[in-house]
Amino acid sequence: MKKALAILYSPKTLVDFIWYYHTFGIEYSWDVICVPCGGKVIIDKYCVNSEIFSNVYLSDPLYKTMSLKEMAILFGKMSFAWITRKKKRFVQRYFEKYIEKLDYDLHLVPSEYSVLCGLLISLSSEVDTVILEDGLGDYADKSKNFSLEYGINIENISSFFLSFMGYGSGVGDAHYRNKPSCLCIKYVVHPEWMLYRNYKEIRVLRELTNTNVDAWKKCLRKTFCVNGDQKFVGDVILFTTPLESFSGLSVQELVDDVIQYIIYKYNPQKIYIKKHHRDNMKYIFPSAIEVNEIEKNIPGELILDLIQCKKHIYMYPSNMLVSYKDYTKCDILKFKKLIKQSNTYKEIFEKTILQVKLPHESLSEL
Repeated sequence: MKKALAILYSPKTLVDFIWYYHTFGIEYSWDVICVPCGGKVIIDKYCVNSEIFSNVYLSDPLYKTMSLKEMAILFGKMSFAWITRKKKRFVQRYFEKYIEKLDYDLHLVPSEYSVLCGLLISLSSEVDTVILEDGLGDYADKSKNFSLEYGINIENISSFFLSFMGYGSGVGDAHYRNKPSCLCIKYVVHPEWMLYRNYKEIRVLRELTNTNVDAWKKCLRKTFCVNGDQKFVGDVILFTTPLESFSGLSVQELVDDVIQYIIYKYNPQKIYIKKHHRDNMKYIFPSAIEVNEIEKNIPGELILDLIQCKKHIYMYPSNMLVSYKDYTKCDILKFKKLIKQSNTYKEIFEKTILQVKLPHESLSEL
């Protein structure tokens, strides 16, 4: 039986992988490397629940969370391997920290924006490679030249040179062109939105023509312990985001603003809260409102068809928005305080709003 290796880091990436497995990947014996997300590995138990993988491995922290000394050492080794044309051997040795031997017929990665994924992509001339959709950033163009938009800093400089060497831009916020990607098959929900198109193929993610739908849905429910007959019926569902990623302000102050906005605009009797898996804030509503919190490690995409709420409120233009056919139920919040205080928030918000073509009436300023 042919062997395949996946790299996964979040519940959403596992959901997309399970679709791929039940559509194209069932002929392979799969191993997986679980990468830390938000500082810790959170999906290894779900990978075990899926009963798909022969081996579940854990990786070290991501490049961007390393110390400067660790970054410099790894960057130096990758550069030396590229200069001496021994990149393949370097990649094999690097992965031997996690797995017995890098000897697979297929590699699957959730994005192009981590060093570990970039290392596998660099082998795409020899091993079939699949890249899944990472999020809204996939729909932005990729720069060939160094971008000053993200500043002159260690992350941006490293990202540019790693891409130049064919390791992918897996460090900073800038996404640079990575030549080995042209040999990979890319899956996204909306291929027609893609600005950067230099891939072997661009295919539709979660397209069900070739999918064993019954087995796929059964596997998803088993993996995340979701009851497919359950419905989320209420006035409002709130999808949160870890605002501390952008803010030096009091995050609790912003959360309180959201709560007051929901109370006064929608006067809900019953709400659901679906937290982002890195959001640890408390959302305290008046006792007269029935509040139900959904397990935050369950991907929103998995329950979207089960939600029967009048309004879907997002604290950020989430990756989930690409799964909507229309946005009439959506209310995406834009924080004026963050627009003034954080250039990163302002730039990312404006770009992602354009990418998903959100109508103006779906936006609300706080």
